[in-house]
Amino acid sequence: ASDVYKRQAEVLDDVNLIDPFIPEARALLGEALRRTATGDRRKLERGLFESEKAVALKIVYTAGALHNQAACLEGLDRKPEALRQAKSALEADADHKEARELVARLEKAGVVPAPPLPPPPEDAAAPPPSDAPPPARPRER
Repeated sequence: ASDVYKRQAEVLDDVNLIDPFIPEARALLGEALRRTATGDRRKLERGLFESEKAVALKIVYTAGALHNQAACLEGLDRKPEALRQAKSALEADADHKEARELVARLEKAGVVPAPPLPPPPEDAAAPPPSDAPPPARPRER
């Protein structure tokens, strides 16, 4: 399964270079990066970034992207933030199995959730001006 996620990350990274405003591609890339991170903090941070962008771009199924944020945060040892995001995933979809398991595991460990995040600015997901060059991103391979 890990090879599948590695290939998925490569393909979706290319999709993001073509059109960085496809929230589903960002969410899937974030998940693939997390699932292949195996302790690689850079991949976890990038997976978190991609999942945050998916939510900012108003992905239809937010629970998956919020859970991925939580799982990345847990891997980065940011457990209070992980618990907050996992609970947010459950608010979006009370049946999200992985989010329920993550909440149970963190609460059993005595983790207290971080305070809620302030709402993002209205234009957080707005595309850059058309004359602005796209941001350079290192390729993960």
